[in-house]
Amino acid sequence: MKNKNFKKWISLIVLNLALAIVIIDGTILNVSVRQITADVKTDVKNFQWIITIYSLVIASLTILGGKLGDLFGKKKMFLIGATIFAIGSAISGISQNFWQILLGWSIVEGIGASLMMPATTSLIISNFKGKDRAIAFGVWGGIAGASSAIGPLLGGYLTDNISWRWAFLINVLIVLIILIFSFTIKEEKEISKKKKIDIFGAILSGTGLLFIIFGIIESSKYGFLIKKENFSIGNLEINLGKLSIVPIFIFLGIFILINFYFFEKRRETKKLDTIVSTKIFENKSFVFGVATSSIISLGQSGIIFSIPVFLQSVRNYSAFQTGIALLPLSIAVLIISPLSIFIGKKISIKNIISIGLIINFLSTIILSQTLSENSTTQDLMLGLSMLGAGMGLTMSRITNFTISSVNEEKSGEASGLNNTFRQIGSSLGSAIIGAVFISSTTNSLKINIKENEKISSYAKEEILKKIENSNESLQFSELESFEINESKMNKLPENIQNLILKESKSEMKKIREKSVVSGNRSSLLTGSLFTFFAILISRFLPNEKTQKETNLQKSDTEKNK
Repeated sequence: MKNKNFKKWISLIVLNLALAIVIIDGTILNVSVRQITADVKTDVKNFQWIITIYSLVIASLTILGGKLGDLFGKKKMFLIGATIFAIGSAISGISQNFWQILLGWSIVEGIGASLMMPATTSLIISNFKGKDRAIAFGVWGGIAGASSAIGPLLGGYLTDNISWRWAFLINVLIVLIILIFSFTIKEEKEISKKKKIDIFGAILSGTGLLFIIFGIIESSKYGFLIKKENFSIGNLEINLGKLSIVPIFIFLGIFILINFYFFEKRRETKKLDTIVSTKIFENKSFVFGVATSSIISLGQSGIIFSIPVFLQSVRNYSAFQTGIALLPLSIAVLIISPLSIFIGKKISIKNIISIGLIINFLSTIILSQTLSENSTTQDLMLGLSMLGAGMGLTMSRITNFTISSVNEEKSGEASGLNNTFRQIGSSLGSAIIGAVFISSTTNSLKINIKENEKISSYAKEEILKKIENSNESLQFSELESFEINESKMNKLPENIQNLILKESKSEMKKIREKSVVSGNRSSLLTGSLFTFFAILISRFLPNEKTQKETNLQKSDTEKNK
């Protein structure tokens, strides 16, 4: 009995290792752009495509990955996904050009992740029951939250001290450990006898999600509604006048997904296999759980975006120092997630989630008010710790609540849907909050430059022109490397010219830092609005005590047997 219990908890470590490498790989090398682009002989634009396609592949295939787990066995799909992920990591680690790293990281790793991610939560459902399941999801939530913060820290350390390539190659070793200890994961019973895949349904769902996520991610480049630049594929350029291509992509995605829903509904009526059972959306607990989880991801992306930008552009922290500064968040998540189980003995899951969201809301307000040009890591510690505590209370509980509300035989499908909607929420949040940051920072820069009497009129014209052309690098010091219009200054003595340039650059540095702080505050407040909306949505969750939820889980398991 003791040996069986020991194996069960070892299986949790194995599953969390898989979760960690997928989440970390999404953030670990964002801090290493210059080194990677130089080594694989590409540019920043192509690097952005690598990250974008990685997100697209995961988002568009995760529902299919969850369904394959239900059809062929969750453990089998988990191990296949882990192996594919390791192959992708190996290709990425030794890649010498753009196409190799695109294949390894974005496509092969993305496919592996889309098989592993839904399987991790489904296998926790299979391997743990009652209170043990709640504890397991507490640990899962802690690892998920901490991994997103650890990514930049680990990436910065490896890049500065060894090589960015080891951020990929270390995954091969971790997957090897996962495969060696996979015997601890309980085998799934074969649930589906037919084992048929709804190919057309998979294509519809994948294509619809692809269009929506692509539109959201690329909105910063092409503009959300008003066009920033024309969309082009090879030599083909699409000009829609003042309208951006983004709403077209999102509309097409939504249109395809609506058709996908009715297509699946018709197949269900005819008792044919489907990728997603439409009956799952009749489950109130699942629907409001997914909605709450998605909006949480949408709001949290504001913090993950804002604080690192502030630390690196205003405080001049390195990638590694930024990771260290975010440790209070990671530590709080790791501690509070398991502790939320004990809190749940006296408080309903619904209220625990709401309390966690309220703490998150307050933390964003505190952080927005704490930020200034002179803020230190210590100044941010309270806000970050509160944020981690709020995440620890919400992340594990909402996932457990959502997936456990569905029968075990549908857990893979439910997990795939939950992960997909969270990905959409995170992508949409990053796009909206990124746009808010750029807009707020730009407006603040323009106003402060125009009103600043210490900046020479000779310099203002060139600085404002650079702002118009450099929206995506406003937060960094490149904005200070302007040139003053020589044609207007050539009549002035050289020493006067140097004095004007020096004073203008000094003032510009102060204004840039002040404007970046303003942009970050706006981003944090926008994130807090999303969190407030999540609090409202969470009140629609069924008001069940933890013990009632446990009894329902046991009842479902017995029925399935």
